[in-house]
Amino acid sequence: MVRKAAKNHYIWRGLQHAVATISTVFDSQSITHSNKKEKSLENLAARFLRLFVSTDDPMSLEEAARVLIQTDNSALVKTKIRRLYDIVNVFKSVGLVEKTPMPNKKPGFRWLGTERLVGIIE
Repeated sequence: MVRKAAKNHYIWRGLQHAVATISTVFDSQSITHSNKKEKSLENLAARFLRLFVSTDDPMSLEEAARVLIQTDNSALVKTKIRRLYDIVNVFKSVGLVEKTPMPNKKPGFRWLGTERLVGIIE
């Protein structure tokens, strides 16, 4: 939906590209080729999408961060949660996920799928 053009500069590509882009995320086995790319927001968003689709259960950002970075280091988890919060807000605003209550009172998020996007685009 957006493409990074330069530091702090993004270009809106539109929702019509979202479904195709999401499909390529699931079709590709590996999206990274360098350490810098591996730490990119694009890569984190793609891995986050894969995580959402792999479960029907809602998950908190803390749970997602622990799975994605495979550590219990609280400082690293907090940093990753901040980035995931930005990503999930974009996913939520375009209808890919919804906020849902969790038993531990932390907000959770649940995957809704791309069908809603197709309806918006058409």
